[in-house]
Amino acid sequence: MRIIRHTLLIALAGCLLLCTVGSAPVAAKTIKVAFIDPLSGPFGPVGIQFAQGFEFMFNRINKSGILPSGDKIKLVLFDDKVDPKTAEVDAQKAVDQGIHFLLQGNGSNVAFALVDWINKHNRDNPNDKVLYLNYAAIDPALSNGDCGFYHFNFDANVNMKVAGLVSYLKGMKNIHKVYLINMDYSFGHSVAQAARVMLQRERPDIKIVGDDYTPIGQTKDFTPYIDKIRKSGAQAVITGNWGADMTLLIKAAGQANLKGVKFFTLYGGLPGTPQAIGSLGVGRLVQITPWAAGGFGSPAIAKLAAEFKKQYHGDFYYGVQLFLPQMLARAIKIAGSDDATKVGLALEGMHYHSLLGDVYIRADNHAAVFPMVVSTLETGVKPSLVGTNMNFQVNARVAAMKMFLPSSCRMPDRPAGLMSPNAFYNITGK
Repeated sequence: MRIIRHTLLIALAGCLLLCTVGSAPVAAKTIKVAFIDPLSGPFGPVGIQFAQGFEFMFNRINKSGILPSGDKIKLVLFDDKVDPKTAEVDAQKAVDQGIHFLLQGNGSNVAFALVDWINKHNRDNPNDKVLYLNYAAIDPALSNGDCGFYHFNFDANVNMKVAGLVSYLKGMKNIHKVYLINMDYSFGHSVAQAARVMLQRERPDIKIVGDDYTPIGQTKDFTPYIDKIRKSGAQAVITGNWGADMTLLIKAAGQANLKGVKFFTLYGGLPGTPQAIGSLGVGRLVQITPWAAGGFGSPAIAKLAAEFKKQYHGDFYYGVQLFLPQMLARAIKIAGSDDATKVGLALEGMHYHSLLGDVYIRADNHAAVFPMVVSTLETGVKPSLVGTNMNFQVNARVAAMKMFLPSSCRMPDRPAGLMSPNAFYNITGK
């Protein structure tokens, strides 16, 4: 009865206001974003942590009032279990709920499936198109041959990240042998390929002494691979492993007491991995990310990370979350709508001053370009990661312009808009 009475009072107030001023106020609406990622299974903890990060940032945006008419952004969760077919079903469920934005990042295999699904959906439903916001699926093909107008890639792709790692490794003259181990799907193969090409270009004296692939999410014991790494004499490992496959790899290294080997990773800092490797990772576990806690020098990010830790009892990790939600909100505001095409046109070419530095969305392939850092797990870095006395200390910075690589992208699905299909906004503003 209380709910009914409250509803009647709201309706009466609206009627009185309409009678008084002659027009009703614009009603606030909820703009839903579908989060399609693993929430269960071996990669569930990763998906849950990312979902928390986006929920945290969207709530901050909602409190800021940046969206017009009091509109709010709401995250709607879908568990795809890193399965492409399940992700396609989830995408359809999201569209059936009136959702126009799909947010996904775990698994380039899923990303390729979503790209195909969105292309077909948008072709068959020209008045109900959706936009794919890719925050972590970084197979290079996604911003090259498999790009599209309705797909925005907010993370640096494999080639960009491996280039940054190799540029740092290049100066380590004591490293002469490198071992490659990656997950056996498109992303893992692209990491290995990029490592081979870039090592040959930057350090032709380095010998690749191993190149292994493991089934995604199926290997429970990495001890045989650690034994191979030890016998190879490698001083460094380059790996794109993430989630359970990363944690179990590092656990096996710790249990085997593997020493004198640095792990150059794209996802070594994912929550749980540093805790799993423990003291063995100190001075050895290296990652490339948009930011790292130690030496970044941003009180604003430190404050935000502390608020996240207090609310979710975990570590704020993914730097992309420091600009993707804000850029989406800005695009919605510029577009004056949540229409996928209008928001897409507002996003492409966008230049955003984030807490990490300047972020640019290329209009030629819809890939984000931003500065990154290489960091190493060390003791005594504050704030410490949950359950440890460690965190990542910045060793080197990679300028945004070094992340600007050639692209073979073409966009046959690109609608007419203000930007040239081949234009891009670079850091010179030209």
